[in-house]
Amino acid sequence: MTLNKLLIEKNLTKYQLSNLSKVPYSTISDLFNEKTDLKKCSVDVVYKIAKVLNISIEELIVLSLNVEELRLDFETFKGNMRHEIHFTDDLSFIEKTLSSDQIDAYLEKKWYPEALYTLAMVDYLSRINEIPLYNKYDSLRKAKLKRIHYPASLIIAQEFKENKKLVEEYFERSIPEFKRFNIVENEIRNVA
Repeated sequence: MTLNKLLIEKNLTKYQLSNLSKVPYSTISDLFNEKTDLKKCSVDVVYKIAKVLNISIEELIVLSLNVEELRLDFETFKGNMRHEIHFTDDLSFIEKTLSSDQIDAYLEKKWYPEALYTLAMVDYLSRINEIPLYNKYDSLRKAKLKRIHYPASLIIAQEFKENKKLVEEYFERSIPEFKRFNIVENEIRNVA
């Protein structure tokens, strides 16, 4: 997460943060636009900002470092998303994903499998909950991964390797929202 994403999560603008923290707007703006390094600020400024954001000084410093996010392997990514849905609910997941622009963040990083999987999940959950599709991603819905992504458990199964018909069956039984992106996903509720 970056400092700007934290502001969005806290539902604050830079101007509001400046007023609440009593830190000049120019300082806040320079920090959040990465023109100034947080390490060059006084402890008092860092403390005031952290206090308003309700995080520790250490957390604020780590966020300001803007360390590149570690990319998980695709199977772990999918498992984490299924767990997130399991521990919240469909509607909360859809709302959080769309309001945080998570899909756009993956696209910016050129993490296309993650972006398309996330969009497929949002579209699938929208369909089963009878929610209209979010039209911001209509053009992305025409995209497709170059190769089909099968679950790792299928790829290592010997019978899967030896049986082309089984491969085709798994693809055909895939949830349509995933299949259109060349992602084989048959079950999103299984988090075991």
